[in-house]
Amino acid sequence: WVPLQLLGLYQAAALVALQDARALSRIELAGRSSALVLGCGSLLAFGRALFPFLLAVIAADALVAALGARRLAEVSPTTPARRRQAVAFFRFAYRLGLRAYPPLLLGFLLIKSDVLVLRLMRGASETGVYSIASQIVDVALILPTTIGALVLASVVRSERPASELLRAMRPAALAVGGLALGMLAFGHWAILWVFGRPFVGAYPALVLLLPAARKGFGWDLL
Repeated sequence: WVPLQLLGLYQAAALVALQDARALSRIELAGRSSALVLGCGSLLAFGRALFPFLLAVIAADALVAALGARRLAEVSPTTPARRRQAVAFFRFAYRLGLRAYPPLLLGFLLIKSDVLVLRLMRGASETGVYSIASQIVDVALILPTTIGALVLASVVRSERPASELLRAMRPAALAVGGLALGMLAFGHWAILWVFGRPFVGAYPALVLLLPAARKGFGWDLL
């Protein structure tokens, strides 16, 4: 699974460098949609079996890698010399990625430490309620992360990177700030509608998590 994830990251970086945001958005949307469809299909067909579910998620990542490779082949015609350079670069990047992956995994575990600690101290039931709020915040953070990746190329190329960053991110910060307020206003009803009354306890946890997500939402750029 790791090589597919690394390949997808390199392809996304290449598309960002080419400022091909439209293709990158289509590929990401196709990957997330296929992961949702295949994952739900696996759960419906095989119940709680873990192996088919993992295969479904890996298949979605493979689709992203295939779509990315096709797009890059369309916009960057290759020659034998370029192919050799690409193979050499990928070998180097693969070794570098494998060294970088363990620290990234530790960072992910740190981010999820609240769920792990709560599971240890309070049990599965309360952890399940809290994890809904945690996942909602994680999904909301995709927006500022995506915007940051898309504006990276213009910031790097600008003669005044700091000014360009503020110019690009102020409207984005207002947008994600509005998203946070929307979650605050309608989160209770959304949780009730999607998950049912037994999980409405996730809303107070969501309210408590929103201030902690302040930096992720980019409010400091206002």
